[in-house]
Amino acid sequence: MNLEGGEPEVCHDGTRLALAWEHTSYWVHAWVASDKGALLRVHRQASKAEGDQSVAVRALAGSLLDSLGMAGARIEGVPPLALSGSGCELPGTLSLSHDEGYVAVVWLEG
Repeated sequence: MNLEGGEPEVCHDGTRLALAWEHTSYWVHAWVASDKGALLRVHRQASKAEGDQSVAVRALAGSLLDSLGMAGARIEGVPPLALSGSGCELPGTLSLSHDEGYVAVVWLEG
């Protein structure tokens, strides 16, 4: 991981990934993408979970997708897929995470 000077990045098995993060006094949420440009296509949301974290993170994902104009999207499977109301896979990559009562969602367009 490189956080000093230049653009933050994560390196793994010879692959360099652009790194971004946000935090509060309660959590840190980090995400990576293939390059800095791809980070601009990332939409994310994090919040405190109420009840079952697995259910809460999927509800948060649905809310995020709704806000991006994908009303009625549903989240299925492991790894999670975002599907339209008609069951077609939506064009993007979805990441869900939860820990210690907090949930986070990342949606990479395209």
